[in-house]
Amino acid sequence: MGAIGNHLHLINLIMDEAKLKLRREVLKILMSKYGHENNNKAIYECADEWCEKYVISAGVVDYYNAYKQSFINKSLNDNT
Repeated sequence: MGAIGNHLHLINLIMDEAKLKLRREVLKILMSKYGHENNNKAIYECADEWCEKYVISAGVVDYYNAYKQSFINKSLNDNT
């Protein structure tokens, strides 16, 4: 791997670390606010979706509220 390859690898590692940090932060927010609802699957799926779209955690609670409703509707449709 040349200098450019090493540089790109380092950038990927930094970006991966930033995404992991964001995911931890988002999960902490959502679990502390909604963990008592016993809907961890929705929380984790929402966190993963959030981290694919955004780079900060601001707004994740509102996003989860909309996501949760669509998750419930999808679950109801899957059971019929």
